[in-house]
Amino acid sequence: MLLIVDNGIGAQEIAQMIRMPHQVVKPQDALKQKASGYILTDGSDSQKKANIDVINSSKMPVLGIGAGCAFLAEAFDSVVKKCPKKEGLEMLKMERPGPLVVDMRKSFSVYDSYSWKIEELTENFDVIARSPKYDFEMIMEMENPFFGVHFAPWKGGDGMAILQNFVKFIEVWEKYHKS
Repeated sequence: MLLIVDNGIGAQEIAQMIRMPHQVVKPQDALKQKASGYILTDGSDSQKKANIDVINSSKMPVLGIGAGCAFLAEAFDSVVKKCPKKEGLEMLKMERPGPLVVDMRKSFSVYDSYSWKIEELTENFDVIARSPKYDFEMIMEMENPFFGVHFAPWKGGDGMAILQNFVKFIEVWEKYHKS
């Protein structure tokens, strides 16, 4: 079961796009049930501790979206700062292959919607894709199956493909990493 951790923004929209058994849960309830993976949605900083607890406790795949990506970066001591809210379609350039960008073009579009930025990314992360305006649009932790996206995949562009690739990754992970 994929758990979609509802931090306040996008959980229901993401749930409608996911084609595997899933459940939307509150951050404080995420560790109370067995999960095959987690999506940490965008939303409030007030949920940071509960999200970082999920990240620190999980050996399963995690996708942080928006604020969930910031929580992921902060869990590994990256520096994250608030900034004025920005929204709009953005073109990303793939920097390296990764599970979230399987079968995608080198350049693809996403809908940016954010009010924070990673200022310094720790060395245990690799950048999967960047935009002309921001270097850390898609990140991947190098030792764990943890990914972060700075944008809102449910709002358009190639976001649906990225979510589908995460679901495929979870299915493969489950097959080969039975606990």
